[in-house]
Amino acid sequence: GPADEVHHRVVRGLGGSGDDEVNYGLANLVSICRSCHDYVHSHPSESYDNGFLVQWWMHPEKVPVVVTPGLYYMILTKDGDAEVVHPVLPF
Repeated sequence: GPADEVHHRVVRGLGGSGDDEVNYGLANLVSICRSCHDYVHSHPSESYDNGFLVQWWMHPEKVPVVVTPGLYYMILTKDGDAEVVHPVLPF
């Protein structure tokens, strides 16, 4: 669906990181649709594995986001850019 919601990879409801630069930084934010947002929170283990959820002590800009399983992932940067990396490596 259309990407009409903003998802925080370090979940604010669980306390976030304690650092607003991380909580609201562009490396921590992903635009996704409502059903994908629900899926991310309903499947935390898979979402951590794919980078859609990030532990509060980790830096989101260092945790890749799987875009297409088996094809590529992205590293999101603090300035809003993304570096596409091929192929997906286990992490």
